[in-house]
Amino acid sequence: MQEVIREYLQGAKFGRKQVYKNMALFPLLSEYSLSLEHMLLDEALGAGLVEVTEVDNHGAVPNLKVHNKFILAAGNSTVVIPVSCVEQGRWAYKTSRFYSEERMMPSRMRAMKAQQVQQSVRAHGEYRADQSAIWQDIAERASRRDAASPSMAIWNPRG
Repeated sequence: MQEVIREYLQGAKFGRKQVYKNMALFPLLSEYSLSLEHMLLDEALGAGLVEVTEVDNHGAVPNLKVHNKFILAAGNSTVVIPVSCVEQGRWAYKTSRFYSEERMMPSRMRAMKAQQVQQSVRAHGEYRADQSAIWQDIAERASRRDAASPSMAIWNPRG
């Protein structure tokens, strides 16, 4: 690791100073790059490179099981990941396979969730969000928009 850092710093140059109020920043510029490839979950699901399933036939709202057939987790590994549910009334076991509804949490809700996870890690050493608070936020957003959903699903912002 030290060799990688040394190589990076040897090729780095300071960019033009940028000032904002009482703060000055000097960007660190480099041609050095790692060729890490990544893809979004929808892409990985579509390519069959990852399978997301319920933990078991009974399900567990804050958990899903991910079988990764590529590199973000150890290759060809199976891990249980903490998740947050954005569709309160949906869960009923139909199939073990996960599929995407292409829904996305609004940025403020993602920030709220990140803060909850940080607090959970500090307090309990677990990566957990407050699922009830997430569902409450979705319900409040739906109410403000006079939107109804039988499953209380978060909406698709692109659809």
